[in-house]
Amino acid sequence: MRAMTWLLGGVLIAAAATGGAAAAQGAADGAPAPAGKPPSVVTFLPGARTFISLAGHPAPVRLAWPAATGVARYRARWSQAGAVLDIELPGTATAFEREVSTPGQHQLSLIAIDAAGRESPPAEIGVVVVEVAAIAPGFDEPEPASPHAPVLRSTPAFAIGARFRSPGLTCRLGDAPAGAEAVAHEAGAMALRCDGGAGAGVHIEVPVVIAPVLVDGPKRQLVRGATTKVHLTVASVAQLGERLEVEADGEVSVAEIQRTAHGLEVAVTPREGATTAGLIVRSRGLQLGRVELAIAPPPPEPPPQPTLTGRWLWLELGYNVGLLAPGDPPAIGFESKRITPGPLAGGRVGVFPTHRVGIEADLAAAALAARPGRTAWLATVRGQLAIRAIDHGRFGLRLLGGAGLINARGEVHYGGALSFETHPNLWLRFQALDAITAGRNAGYSHCLELQLGIVTSLGRLDRGW
Repeated sequence: MRAMTWLLGGVLIAAAATGGAAAAQGAADGAPAPAGKPPSVVTFLPGARTFISLAGHPAPVRLAWPAATGVARYRARWSQAGAVLDIELPGTATAFEREVSTPGQHQLSLIAIDAAGRESPPAEIGVVVVEVAAIAPGFDEPEPASPHAPVLRSTPAFAIGARFRSPGLTCRLGDAPAGAEAVAHEAGAMALRCDGGAGAGVHIEVPVVIAPVLVDGPKRQLVRGATTKVHLTVASVAQLGERLEVEADGEVSVAEIQRTAHGLEVAVTPREGATTAGLIVRSRGLQLGRVELAIAPPPPEPPPQPTLTGRWLWLELGYNVGLLAPGDPPAIGFESKRITPGPLAGGRVGVFPTHRVGIEADLAAAALAARPGRTAWLATVRGQLAIRAIDHGRFGLRLLGGAGLINARGEVHYGGALSFETHPNLWLRFQALDAITAGRNAGYSHCLELQLGIVTSLGRLDRGW
């Protein structure tokens, strides 16, 4: 591979048609040519020479010939786009060099002039400058070249994703197929070749280096289900444009993509339950690089709830005080027809073989005023079915129903109890019951019973009250 394709004209210096050995020796010694004999003519081999203007840089045109004797100076006439430029070169010159930015056909005429001012016939050669545009990844069109852009003196570098094209030619990179555009898919040093044109007579080749694109991302872990703005570093030794694409790879979505001076700002959201996630940076669909995203581990699963079936019993113990108020008529088997409300105190025990349903039994004593100056003592013994209807945090509600005795007279009752946990395994319980019992001369009597108690539990450690 060459540093640049120089198609240089071969140069032949023809000897004079006539003249003897003395004339030849005089020319070798730099002596003036005999009168009437012009200097030797510079003859270029047939055919135009082709040079390349790559990526907006001027084409380095150089046409060389061997050193000649008896020539005091050269006159080079350069024709470009209808303009003619005469350039004087010393007789010691062996090449014509010019930086040409305008693509197309050009012409060089070279005349040798001796010390006496005699001129050789002009030697002419055509020059073709072929423009090859390079479009960096992230751009849609080639960037306009600066009029002061330097000539490329070394192998140029372009990033993966760069595209090359030349009007009227087909181009290819390395061993890839030829097409209207040659696209850099992999890094490395390779040849860019373009062929075609009128009569399929243009064949150019220039070495290029395709540089990798480095993509790096955040190291911190991303939370599932949460949107986080992350920065992707995108860098290359070659030029990168503004319009780069970001594609989600895995269980993640992207939004709000913004180009920065050193990469891309991207809002990413890992999905719930995501285990892998990544981001791919592309240019016109071609992958430039990929970065893996770290996902925070899922929260630990809650410990399994204890299986209540088959576990040993949950035993409740409690103490309660309250008020017993006879209803209408206010008679509970006493001679007096009026009994006033009085205090109540006692204890309770509960057994819960299941989580929701249990059996409670309580024993209490009440002191009621039966007539002025007389206290009637009542003893209550009852059993009841307790159903835990609501159990929410520190609060609970039980539905109660059962039967018992009040001073040896039967009773049935129903009601409810509210509880509040004041301390681990210690509950404050408020209970209200409607107790229906026999009453003298009345058939039956409703009694309102209100209790306030403290309850603790033994056995299973699930919540109870």
